[in-house]
Amino acid sequence: MFPWIKKLLTPEFRIFISLVLGMGLLFTFIHYVGHYEDKNWYAVCSVNVAKVEDIGGQVSNSTVLSPKGVFETSECGVVEMYNAPDGKNIPEYVSQIQPGKKYKMYKTLNTRNDDKDFNTLRLEEIKE
Repeated sequence: MFPWIKKLLTPEFRIFISLVLGMGLLFTFIHYVGHYEDKNWYAVCSVNVAKVEDIGGQVSNSTVLSPKGVFETSECGVVEMYNAPDGKNIPEYVSQIQPGKKYKMYKTLNTRNDDKDFNTLRLEEIKE
């Protein structure tokens, strides 16, 4: 393609340059694919009501009655939790949430850009 490069550089040096450029492109690709912005990862909301509901519905001809946590907030609408963190179950986790307090609610990846009515992974109480 570029005959002047073949005359100027040895084949070993051309392979070395190609490998260095390839590694640089690989690391750049890994950085941009694996890097998440912290923007919109959580919302601060005050919980009005914390309750447990059954998901309900049919999956593979069987009824699913798994519990989900539902948090009604004034700022964020209705926030739902399907899996509790730290190996706890949903009813145990929801019973620890106290109405009237502010919590930092970490959003799931698929509802990260929603301002209201999103799903949450965990809640952290904000000490004021």
